[in-house]
Amino acid sequence: MAIQRLNLNQDQKNEIEELIGRKIYLRNSFVQNQKEIQGLIEQGLHNSQVYLERNFLGQKLAFFDENQVFGSVINLGKFLQLKKIPRRIECYDISHLQGKFVYGSMVVFIDGRPVNKYYRLFKCKEQNNDFENHREVLARRLKHGLDNLNPENSKPDAGWNLPDLIIVDGGKGQLSSDYKILQDFALTNSVAMVSIAKREEEIFCSDMDSFANYFLGQQGGLLLEGELKFLCQRIRDEAHRFAIKNNRLARLKTVQKSQLDDIEGIGPKIKQKLLMEFVSLQNLVSNLYDNPELVIELVGEKVFNKLKEKFLI
Repeated sequence: MAIQRLNLNQDQKNEIEELIGRKIYLRNSFVQNQKEIQGLIEQGLHNSQVYLERNFLGQKLAFFDENQVFGSVINLGKFLQLKKIPRRIECYDISHLQGKFVYGSMVVFIDGRPVNKYYRLFKCKEQNNDFENHREVLARRLKHGLDNLNPENSKPDAGWNLPDLIIVDGGKGQLSSDYKILQDFALTNSVAMVSIAKREEEIFCSDMDSFANYFLGQQGGLLLEGELKFLCQRIRDEAHRFAIKNNRLARLKTVQKSQLDDIEGIGPKIKQKLLMEFVSLQNLVSNLYDNPELVIELVGEKVFNKLKEKFLI
């Protein structure tokens, strides 16, 4: 049977290009007969259509998911009877090690999604005083926000834009203490604040007239349920994760630094691994004896032996 050259006419070429959204280039190809030629053309058009439909479906699903999350943000605003949709939500958490190495974390969610580039970490001056640590972090953060609004500021940083809603980890006492910072900065009309108590997942409100009794302590908090509970838990847990992670990294630079620095083979990455796993040098030394397999898995046998020589022999 004669071998024939496969040729697409311009209309067929244009149709495929329109379907896949990109330009195609034709090369010579040989097939057995005209039926095979037509089959190849039809298969190419079919594949292009499937590609287009799948891509469009993915966009639709992503769009639906984004709107579902934003819908939870809208519903949270309605539930709390806020004056505006809390598009920018910030949450704060304090992390420390036995009252030392105290750091406050700030995470930012916009339209229900975390925006990592706006996360901030604050090293606290006060030690072992959770209420004061919260107040210090909030005061520094809000000052940055107001400075950012100053007309003389030629380079405002979107990372310091004021939030619509602040979530703090704690109960009525924590909320009452932190709310005074909003009052000090005269921001109670533009920034709402709530706190979440972990035990019952109760949310305590401060800024809403209809919930004044909750703030005054005459009633319990509001129980979070469903999508609102999931949204607030996710934001609070992210603040906690960010605080813990950066607290450990900060301790890495200071705790027992000199005792590890002179060990051959231990650099910043290995020190970070050790601290993230064992928290303290004491725990590390204990595991050198009690759980050597874990240490070897983390740092390798060569470094493990160096650690043994330093601390056990």
